[in-house]
Amino acid sequence: LKVFRSLRSPQIAAITPDGKRAYVTDAAGYLAVIDLAERKIVDRVFVGAGAHHLAISPDGTRIWVALSEQAQTIVILDSSHPARPRVLDRFDPRVSAHDLAFAPDGRTVWVSSAAAPYVSVLNARSGETVATVAAGMLNTPTEAVKPEYTDFAI
Repeated sequence: LKVFRSLRSPQIAAITPDGKRAYVTDAAGYLAVIDLAERKIVDRVFVGAGAHHLAISPDGTRIWVALSEQAQTIVILDSSHPARPRVLDRFDPRVSAHDLAFAPDGRTVWVSSAAAPYVSVLNARSGETVATVAAGMLNTPTEAVKPEYTDFAI
């Protein structure tokens, strides 16, 4: 077990498809890259304040990060060099984004929203909406009491 105390507000962790690294969003605006074998942070990339949910493409070459739980901005990163991801683009998802998930073939990203009764299906390359799937409204309170965590352990 390793505890990382250098993250200001760790949010969500995702493991790369090869199992070698973890990416952790930090609401302070960073995406931290953790080498799991060495158990150390090997890079931090500024993506924008409120970094929260994230998704890694099945081939490991792209990362999408939603900037908050009701994101007006999604950041796309190139992770073809997994220890050193870099920001490629930012875009407005049209409907506030909550969670993100790549389809198994990596061609689309499914995006949930507390503001819409559907899931948006976006083209993974362009971010354009290609479809919507009825899903009903999320039962998300407008005000929630959340503890503030400053440590992250693997």
